[in-house]
Amino acid sequence: MKVSNSQYTKKYIKFTAFKGIPVGKVLLKGTQISDEITLYSINKKDVPFLLKMFKKINLEKLYPHINDKTGFDDWKTIIFQAIEDINLDYKGLLAVRRNKPCGIMSYNVTEMKDGSCVEHFASWPIKKEEGTKGSGRALIRSYFEQIAGLNKKHAFLVHSRITPRYKSCEDFYKFAGFKNTPFGNIMEIKSEPDIETNIFSIACKHLDDYMQYKPVINKTDKDLDSILNLGYE
Repeated sequence: MKVSNSQYTKKYIKFTAFKGIPVGKVLLKGTQISDEITLYSINKKDVPFLLKMFKKINLEKLYPHINDKTGFDDWKTIIFQAIEDINLDYKGLLAVRRNKPCGIMSYNVTEMKDGSCVEHFASWPIKKEEGTKGSGRALIRSYFEQIAGLNKKHAFLVHSRITPRYKSCEDFYKFAGFKNTPFGNIMEIKSEPDIETNIFSIACKHLDDYMQYKPVINKTDKDLDSILNLGYE
C-alpha cells in the first residue's frame, strides 16, 4: 500500500516560522565547498516546519530508477517518527545542504544517566539520483559532538535495514564506531574502563579523517523558514 506524506500530517493544520540553532558545519574531504552541510539543533517548537518539510520529500521522484519501492513507506515512517520524537521533547538534529534539509535525527539523553539512544535517523537526497552526499556521516559526527559535551559514556541504536540503493546500515554504523551486541540489531558504542579519553571524542577524531568539522561558535537562532528551500528537484 502506498502511503502519502499528507496522511502522516493531516492532524496538523497551521505551519509557523521555524528557528533552529546552528551547531556545526561538515565538509566531506574531496567535495566542493558548495556541498558543505550545516547541522542545526532542533526541538518541538520546530515541529510545524518539520512537518511542512516532510510533506515535500518525495522519495519516489528522488529515486525514480529504483524499481523496488516497497521500502519507501518504511523510510518515510522513520523520518516522520523522528519528527514525532522531537515533538515529545527528544533532542533533534537537522542536516542541511545547499539550503535544503537532507537528514534528521532524534535522540534521547535523559533516560540513561551516563548514556544516550539514537531513536530515529534518516537522510535523503536533494536531487534525483544524487545520493545523500555524506549527510548521514555529518549527523553522526554532530551527535557524537553533542553527547561528548554531556559526558555520556555509551550510546545505543537499533539499526534499520531500510537503506537507499540497498547499502548496509550495519556497515555504516560500524564505520562510525558502533559494535554489534547479543541483542539482535541493537548496536552500541561505549567507553572502555581502561581508556580515559571519552569514546565519542575518539569517534569524532576517526570521522574527522574523512571530513572537516567546524563547530559553530555563534549559536543564535536562524529563521530557517525563510532561508531554507524545500523545492526538491
